[in-house]
Amino acid sequence: MNQNRPNTNSDAADTAILAAVLALGAVTGGHWLAAAIAALLGRQQLIDGGFVESLEALTRMPDHWDDPRRAWSEPAASSLPGPIVYWLSVGLVVAAVIAGVVWWLQRRVGRSEPIDKRRRLGVEAQPRLATTKDLKPLLAKEPQPGRLVLGHWDRQLLMTESDGSERVRGVKGAVLLFGPSQSGKTTRLIESVNSWIGPAVVSSVKTDLMYRTIEQRRRVGDVKVFDPLGISG
Repeated sequence: MNQNRPNTNSDAADTAILAAVLALGAVTGGHWLAAAIAALLGRQQLIDGGFVESLEALTRMPDHWDDPRRAWSEPAASSLPGPIVYWLSVGLVVAAVIAGVVWWLQRRVGRSEPIDKRRRLGVEAQPRLATTKDLKPLLAKEPQPGRLVLGHWDRQLLMTESDGSERVRGVKGAVLLFGPSQSGKTTRLIESVNSWIGPAVVSSVKTDLMYRTIEQRRRVGDVKVFDPLGISG
C-alpha cells in the first residue's frame, strides 16, 4: 500500500538553500551600503556601482584586505577612499545591524501580553521572578528565632517573615517543600531544621535527614522518632 509521506529531506534542503540565498543577499547589500557610506565620507560622492559589483568585490576581497577598493572594478574603485575610512564604514554598518537585531529581540520578548493584568489585595496577579526589593522582608544575615530558613539569596539567608513584618497577612502556617528528584530538597531541609529552635514535625523517606539533624535537635529539646519499620536501625 502506497502512502504519501512528506519528504522532510527535500524540505530541509530547500530551507537551507533559501537561508543561504538570503544570507548572501544580506551580506552583499550590507557590503554595498558600507562602500556607499565610505564613498560619501571619503570622496563626497556616490559610489558608481551596484549589488553585482559588490558581490564581485566580496569574492576578490581576501586578496585586498589592505586596500579594499582594489577589490572593486572601475568605475566604482575610483569613487572609494582608503582602507581606514572603508573599514570604518563597514564597522558602522555591522554595528547598526547588531543594534537592530538586539532591538528586534527585545521587542519580540517584551511584547508578550500578561495573562492576567488584575491586582488582588494590592498584589499583581501575573507571576514573575522576585527581586531583591520583593524579598527584603524575608532576608537576614543570620538565623532568627521564629523564622524558618528557606534558602540563600546572595550573601543573606532567605527566611519566613517575622512577627513584626508589616507585610504579614493571615496566620502562620506550614512550609511546603517540593521539587524534582535530586534537586536538593533534603539538603535544603537539613539546614532549615538545624537552624530552627522551636518544635518541628519533619517527615521524610530518607534516613539522612534524621542522622544529620538529630544531634542538633537533641540540644534544643526532646527528640522522638516514629519508625515502625525500623529503617533507621
